Amino acid sequence: MDPASFDETLAVTAHLFQAEIDKSSDVRVTVVGHQVFAHRIQTPDGAVDWRRGDWHGLTYTPVTVPMPVKARLHRYLAHFHLVFACFDLALTGDADDAAS
Repeated sequence: MDPASFDETLAVTAHLFQAEIDKSSDVRVTVVGHQVFAHRIQTPDGAVDWRRGDWHGLTYTPVTVPMPVKARLHRYLAHFHLVFACFDLALTGDADDAAS
């Protein structure tokens, strides 16, 4: 988006702008206590955001979360005194490398 195109209508409510990441798929990671569950989510039409499409057409594949990522997720939960959280992550590179 071109910031010069913004006008006063943006002052009405909060907005979140983020860069689009070139990704191969998405990964939903669920952390419950010390357990970590993760699935790669793919859309049949290549939609940018799987949460806005046809949920019945999604493909789910279990993936292994690398230990450094697991450690960061556990630190996040510990920092906020949480025992449960879900994280939506963008998978870049070769999606087959993440499959378990």
